[in-house]
Amino acid sequence: MSDSQAPVTVIHCWSAPRSRSTALLYSFEARGRAASPSGTDTTSTPTYATYAVDEPLYRRWLIDKGDAVSRPYTQQMIDGVPPGSRDDDDDDDDGKKTATPTTTARTPEEDAKRWARETGSLAHRIATGAKTVGPGGAVFCKHMAKHCHLYDFDNECEVGAEDTVFDHMADARVHLTFVHKHVLLIRDPVAVLSSWDVAGSVHGNNPTPDEVGIIPMMGIYSTLISRNGGSGSGENLAVILDSDQLARYPFPTLKALCGDLGIPFTADMLEWESGPHDCDGPWADWWYSDVHKSSGWFGHD
Repeated sequence: MSDSQAPVTVIHCWSAPRSRSTALLYSFEARGRAASPSGTDTTSTPTYATYAVDEPLYRRWLIDKGDAVSRPYTQQMIDGVPPGSRDDDDDDDDGKKTATPTTTARTPEEDAKRWARETGSLAHRIATGAKTVGPGGAVFCKHMAKHCHLYDFDNECEVGAEDTVFDHMADARVHLTFVHKHVLLIRDPVAVLSSWDVAGSVHGNNPTPDEVGIIPMMGIYSTLISRNGGSGSGENLAVILDSDQLARYPFPTLKALCGDLGIPFTADMLEWESGPHDCDGPWADWWYSDVHKSSGWFGHD
């Protein structure tokens, strides 16, 4: 198969919170970066280019949960606007000020685009990435396991979606096809809960099996097993990735992961720039302070 006929590999990575999923997001974002500047000319983009998408179902999950969960940025996520961008936006539902952590300065335009991006559907986000990387490239979608009820595993799309990836491909320079792969990023539940406590000021420190994703991860695995007739093998079965193994032995683990996904491994995946990333969801200001200090897997805990 020529590169021009190769499909775009859409990687759906499911994990519990605090499982090094953002570090893996950055790892894939860095994949092939040396030869793939952020252009959209899919005729020259290398086949190992990757477009990273941070929790594209998060906004819909917040809408779905309503008052059942509390986040300091919920209304801003739903509206797709930065905190303080409207006269009534400084207050949350209880009339309290929405506290925004101090972050690296962004222009108002950059911040507005970052929040508005979250209003796009999963299909739109994947299509945007596919048009950027072109045939043979990859779109890496980081998902929280608790968002899985919003994903249709049989049809590889958002549940109840009114659009498809192909609805957003009219301006693509070449014809693109897609193959979907799933990764289950696992971590010791005790470590997950210990790390969860660190961010208690953001989520209210009220862990439930759904919030920390342990039960949903089992459901995802069962769903993927059943798609293969319970055989325990097949191309639609999730790749199981131990985040502790990844942190200890990043080179062989990432190389094996790419092999399981059917995409080339590049050494670029071992390192990334410290600080905020273009792929960050706007909630990064509250959640990502630790991972923003990292610059690669070596020395990353």
